[in-house]
Amino acid sequence: MDPQDRCQTICRWLTADQHRDYTPWLDNDRRLHELLARLEALGTAAFDAGPPLETPASRPHRPGPAAAPTGKQASR
Repeated sequence: MDPQDRCQTICRWLTADQHRDYTPWLDNDRRLHELLARLEALGTAAFDAGPPLETPASRPHRPGPAAAPTGKQASR
């Protein structure tokens, strides 16, 4: 079987029941493609804008001064 034979579109008429059942799937597929296109556009715009500014969340963690030990201390 030629690989291109598997990539052909097939047109089918749906029954009313199939149409009712498949409509949410088709709507979800359209919405997914719209969201993916928006995400790709946002990613491209972010990339084109250049490197991000350093934010506190993006800095490596630097431990502060050592805290006093906690727990029970001997009374003697």
